[in-house]
Amino acid sequence: MTDQSNVSKALLVKKEELICDIKQIDQMITTLETEHAKKLVALKKQKKPLEEALMHLNALLSLGKISSTPILSITDLAFAYLEKVGKPSHYKEISRHVQNSGIQIVGKNPDAIILTRITRDNRFKRAHERGTYALANWNIRKKRKTTT
Repeated sequence: MTDQSNVSKALLVKKEELICDIKQIDQMITTLETEHAKKLVALKKQKKPLEEALMHLNALLSLGKISSTPILSITDLAFAYLEKVGKPSHYKEISRHVQNSGIQIVGKNPDAIILTRITRDNRFKRAHERGTYALANWNIRKKRKTTT
C-alpha cells in the first residue's frame, strides 16, 4: 500500500503545482487584460468609423453611382467639347453641352459660371465675337476694332 500511497501523494503534489501554475497564469492574464483594455477600446473606436466609411463606399459602388472613370471638371468638359466641334463656340453653347453631359452646375446662372471658369483657364482664349471662345492652342486672334 505504500507504493499506492506514494503515487497518490505524488499525484496530489503535481495537482497542487498545476493549480498554482494556473492561478499564476490567470493573474498574468488579468494584468494584461487590464493594461491593454484601454488600448483595445481605443483601437475598436478607431476601427468603427473606418468600417462605416467602407460600408458606405461599398453601397455607393453597388448602386452604380460611382464609376472607375475619373470625374471631369466643367473646364475639362468644355475643352473636350471644343476639341470635338473643332471651331470656336459661344459660351452658352458650351454651357449647354456641359449641362447635357450630366454635370450639375450649382448656382443661379450656370452659363455665367461656365464663362467665369473658361476665362480663368489658360487652355481657352476669347475668339472673334464677344462671348465666343476657342482653344488657346488654335492661335485664333481677336478681330481688331476699326475706328471710323
